[in-house]
Amino acid sequence: MMSRSSILLRWTLVLLVVLGSSYFAANIEVKEDALDLLPDGVATSDLELIRQLGMINRVYISLTIETAAPEITDAEWQRLRQSVLATGSRLQESPLLPTVVYRLPAGIEQSLFQELWPLLPVIADEEDYRTFNDAVSDEGVRLRLKRAFQLLNSPAGIGLKERIVNDPLGLSLVTFDKLKQLRGEFAVTIKDGVFTSDNRKSCLIWADCSKPLTDSQHAFLVQEVLDQALDQGLRQGVTAEVIGTLPHTLANITTVKKDLRLLLPLATLSLLCFLVYSFRNARGVLVVGIPFLAAPPAIVLQNLICGKVSGLALGFGIVLTGLAVDFAVHLYMALSREPGDRETILHNLKRPILLAWCTTTSVFAILLLSSVPSHRQMAVLAIAGISLAVAVSWLLVPTISGRPSNSRTADETTTLTSSPGRLPIMLWIFLIAAGAACWPWLEFNGDMRVLDATTEQLKSVDSKFHKTWRGSVDQALLLSRGTGLDEALDVNDQVFAYLSRQDVEHFQSVAPILPGPTIREQRFTDWQTFWSRNRDNVAAGLNRHGRDLGFRAGSFQPFLDFISTDNSSFDAGAVLQGSIYPLLASMVRFLPDPSGPNNSDRVIVMTLSLIH
Repeated sequence: MMSRSSILLRWTLVLLVVLGSSYFAANIEVKEDALDLLPDGVATSDLELIRQLGMINRVYISLTIETAAPEITDAEWQRLRQSVLATGSRLQESPLLPTVVYRLPAGIEQSLFQELWPLLPVIADEEDYRTFNDAVSDEGVRLRLKRAFQLLNSPAGIGLKERIVNDPLGLSLVTFDKLKQLRGEFAVTIKDGVFTSDNRKSCLIWADCSKPLTDSQHAFLVQEVLDQALDQGLRQGVTAEVIGTLPHTLANITTVKKDLRLLLPLATLSLLCFLVYSFRNARGVLVVGIPFLAAPPAIVLQNLICGKVSGLALGFGIVLTGLAVDFAVHLYMALSREPGDRETILHNLKRPILLAWCTTTSVFAILLLSSVPSHRQMAVLAIAGISLAVAVSWLLVPTISGRPSNSRTADETTTLTSSPGRLPIMLWIFLIAAGAACWPWLEFNGDMRVLDATTEQLKSVDSKFHKTWRGSVDQALLLSRGTGLDEALDVNDQVFAYLSRQDVEHFQSVAPILPGPTIREQRFTDWQTFWSRNRDNVAAGLNRHGRDLGFRAGSFQPFLDFISTDNSSFDAGAVLQGSIYPLLASMVRFLPDPSGPNNSDRVIVMTLSLIH
């Protein structure tokens, strides 16, 4: 019989380990990253690249005035616009949101002309020169000067004087047409400097987060920032809905936590009731509880090995509950009902317990070879949990088992350990054969959306958002990479040319505004050739028709100087920092590349193709 001091020593040792590991486990933060559900390699690296581009870490906020009227009043529009400006400015104050786009800079019309007009020599393509040919003809010069004269004498003429002097033929319209290729994936229009929907009842704000939104910990932090900004920024009658990765991440982690709170206690209670009913005494509670003592040290081990504790891995503990308790039940049943002394029974149980531990853990050991991070996390927790549960059960179950009964006869023992009949064996073989026969018909669903715990409310919000903004459900991304901006832009030009030749519709590219150096050189040559043939005729036409319309002599000298000057310089970086930055920010990203030459940046230029 086990001595009292031995029992006390075993329980003290186990409880000290449990208490110590519980202290560390309580400080471990459960993290959930959706990328852990994807296999290592191409899929994960591609998504990580998309995350660096900001596509995954982008949050869209739709602010709406709810009204049954076909149009909102001026007062409602002012409240909506003020909500956008106040919310956007507050979001910009957070370091978690380094890029917030909610309005265009004031006076952007004039600043756009000043920034894009000097770029015309390297922006104009072959199709634009057909327009130029009409503009430089004698009749074309007359008609365009007449239109310019009428504009100058209109109420808008005060703000157009500088533009007309520098561009009397209206060639700058070509640069504004190029901006159409920068249209986003949503149908937005500009009113009073903010982005609105077609019916003017909704406005759009979008922001890129500095932290990955697929990680639940970061998602909660960003949600707090959004809640505070909306609480302070929204005016009366204005509602806001958040779209993107953020609400889906929060919905998933909420579902996982809900399952953990519900299913783990439910599974444990069900097992406890079953064993208490079977044993008909209170020791069944201890038999169930002893394997659970292995949970805290198992979680600490998983955190040390994997670097994180996943909610999915903890949820997998529901499966481990039955497996770990089985060892304690077998030990208890053998010590309570098998004939012989305690030492003999334990000696006889060593080999079957060890064999059961090996077969059980070897199944999970295979998951360690999986390319999916969440599978490896589950495997580590499973192996650690089962191994520790076996060790704890081996130490503590003998301390609570009753004295073994010696009343059984040898015949009864033989009966208990006799081999099964033919029928169970044949049935088992049949089930294995049936499973093998059905294997070729198994189909695997590779759609990641089946893993998304989307609520009906979230589906409704997504549907309303896409209906309001006519956003595309699916998008194809083409990424052009290079060391330095010019190299990446050269690759992007090739992508743009290919898509244009294939007559692909609905794609967004920076190529028309930011061509690479190869195309820039060719276009500047075309520019010089064109104006060397037409400059004198255009100058004569401007002087003659301008004098007839009442323009002063030399009014258009800035234009003539422009087409005669070397305009080959082009600073793509300066364009990215100009007024059109909100339209370009999401499509060009600079990623530090310490291994590159001169510690240069690795640049990625994105082309977005919309699939309707």
